Amino acid sequence: MIPQIFLGLKEVFSKKSYWILSLVVIVLFWILIRLLQSQDFIRLVWTSGLFSFTQRIGLTSQTLLQVFSHFSLASLVLTIIIIIMTGINISLLFYYVKKSARLRRSTGMSLLGVIVGILGVGCSSCGSVLLTSVIGLSATSSILGILPFKGLEINILAIVLLGVSIVMIAKKISNPLLCKIKS
Repeated sequence: MIPQIFLGLKEVFSKKSYWILSLVVIVLFWILIRLLQSQDFIRLVWTSGLFSFTQRIGLTSQTLLQVFSHFSLASLVLTIIIIIMTGINISLLFYYVKKSARLRRSTGMSLLGVIVGILGVGCSSCGSVLLTSVIGLSATSSILGILPFKGLEINILAIVLLGVSIVMIAKKISNPLLCKIKS
């Protein structure tokens, strides 16, 4: 099992474009998190009329680049792990969807069949990789408000789910036509 995972990761990240995709996702997620955390301040900077355009750009940039504001040490570490794993996961998913589409096209499936097949990547026993990722993300965000440790539980759960997703996708990349149904 572990060699399959490493083979899948190696296959994807031996290509420079997937390293770049991961880095772009990491940067975009960091910016999104910082924008969400600092939205009131950034809105004030851009709507108050107190700052010149250059000052607005400078203040917004400084806010987005700050690492320790709004984060406890535990939250910062978990957030960085999640962001990195998200970058890896998205690169693996893009690679797998692209590879799956090529495999399906080569067996004579129509374009519509390829699109529908991509939405349900997986099988009845393994589940859909793409749909599971989307459903898992939306379900976790709705629970955040009622937790006793201020959301750190969600961060840990997200790391576990991302880890499982990375393992599943990496295994499918290394052997896309094999589906073991356990009884």
